[in-house]
Amino acid sequence: VTLQWGSKEAGAWAKAPLVRGSPYLTMEYHNAIFEFDSKQVLDPQHGFKADGKEVKCPGEAEGSKFEVVLVQSDATWTIWSSHKLKVGCMTEGAVLRAKEPFTGVVRAAITN
Repeated sequence: VTLQWGSKEAGAWAKAPLVRGSPYLTMEYHNAIFEFDSKQVLDPQHGFKADGKEVKCPGEAEGSKFEVVLVQSDATWTIWSSHKLKVGCMTEGAVLRAKEPFTGVVRAAITN
C-alpha cells in the first residue's frame, strides 16, 4: 500500500509506501516541505543532532542525518535524507521542519 498527499498535477506531493514489518518509515518528497512532528517534546538541554553536531532549539541546522530524542518516551528517532536539508526546530511538540521545499527521500527509524 502507498499513501500519497498533494498532487502531481500541482507539482508538490509526498508519498509513503507502507511495508509490513519494515523497521523504517520512508517518505518520498517532490517539491514539498519535510516535517517531523510529535506531541512529545525534545530535550531542551540537547535539542537535536544534525550530522552528529548538537543543535539547540529553537534553532536551525543543515544536514542529511538528524537525531531527535523525545523526553516522555526516551525514544531516539534517526532521520536520514537523500540530500542535505536545512531544518528549523522547536522543543514544544518536537518539530523539525524544512526551510524550503525538498525533492528526495527521507527515512526514519527508532534507533534506541
